[in-house]
Amino acid sequence: MNLKIKSEEKTVIEKKCLTIALEVFPLSEECLTGIGYTAKNIVEHLMKIDVANRYFLYFKDKNPHINLPNQQWNEISIGFRHFFEKKSFFYHQLKNKKNKTIIGKYIFYYLICKFLTTLYDIYLPLHLNKIKADIYIGFSHNYLPPFFLRKKIKKGVFLYDTVWKLFPETMEWSNKIKTVINEIYNLPRTDFLLSISNNTRNDFLKFCQYKKDIYIVHLAADSENFRPASGQYIESVKIKYNTGDKYILAVGTIEPRKNLTTLLKAFANISNQNLKLVFAGKKGWLNDDFFSLLDSLNIRDKVIFTGYTTVDELAALYSGAKAFVFPSIYEGFGLPLLEAMGCGCPVIASNCSSIPEITEDAAMLFNPNNHQELAQCINKMMEDENLRNDYIQKGFIQFQKFHWEKSAQEIIKIINSEADK
Repeated sequence: MNLKIKSEEKTVIEKKCLTIALEVFPLSEECLTGIGYTAKNIVEHLMKIDVANRYFLYFKDKNPHINLPNQQWNEISIGFRHFFEKKSFFYHQLKNKKNKTIIGKYIFYYLICKFLTTLYDIYLPLHLNKIKADIYIGFSHNYLPPFFLRKKIKKGVFLYDTVWKLFPETMEWSNKIKTVINEIYNLPRTDFLLSISNNTRNDFLKFCQYKKDIYIVHLAADSENFRPASGQYIESVKIKYNTGDKYILAVGTIEPRKNLTTLLKAFANISNQNLKLVFAGKKGWLNDDFFSLLDSLNIRDKVIFTGYTTVDELAALYSGAKAFVFPSIYEGFGLPLLEAMGCGCPVIASNCSSIPEITEDAAMLFNPNNHQELAQCINKMMEDENLRNDYIQKGFIQFQKFHWEKSAQEIIKIINSEADK
């Protein structure tokens, strides 16, 4: 940052126009999940508040979610979208029908896309050199360009969690190997990290001797989307997914880290027999134990699986639920916690990892290893309307503490700080 004094009476601050490179690969996905929503909201709020710097957004292949407002914002994508769309099409075809023709076509487009991606990996650092980027920030925690030509580029990536180190058994083996290799290779090459919670930073420092700055950038839930839905829309979503009038809600991918088997055990022991349990999210991986337990508990007729929902439908599911239950054994942040609070849904959540940091006193916390304690929490929330309303009001207050604009402002401060070093 350059300061130029015009006269004794007047000081004019001339801010150097920095060139910022943002890797936003998660925004190329058609259906956004946690990291994709994080990238989208931060980028959109940076567009609103940063008029001083120039940005280049690097997409994995296409850009279906972001409208760039002016020449200050530039899109760099791999192009050749046809090949990636074909690869995705035949991948989904394989799930329904496997024959030599479909397999052959999928392999053909897979190899083409792999070749194009390799070329893009080479092109990306060359382009960073061409634009003379000052700062590079990656939203994909396990990716950095294979090399940088300009040593002056300050490099940072988001640190979302340390599940690959603390709970590797909850990951698919292929994703585990890829993540570990990338983390070991990439993290030492960064100049700074952006952790989404204090807990994630502290966990990371327990096993990694990282001597550079780790900044905290809390996430948020979009207040435009996550707010109490209208009664009419809530009823329409209840009918669509056959939730019944009274239900508790769980949101997220069905995979081991979410600890949903504990929720099943607790639900089988609650006193309210008219209550249903709704799971909103994809089926995920390593979930055979979950579905085996579901069958053995004889509660399948009371359990609803919505699959992937739109944001509007998810907000309605939160708004209509008697409680939102979040039994995860580990979270880097826990966006659904804030989403539920913004929609006026009382929260019952695990007392571990970053969850107490995000919820403070606005959630009923329990030991995630104790399904009986969780059952007691659910019963209390169902039986005591005053208690339920108390957590709803605390949730609204807690929700207001987190803003995407605040997250974007923190990133601008980080950019300026790193540029001045």
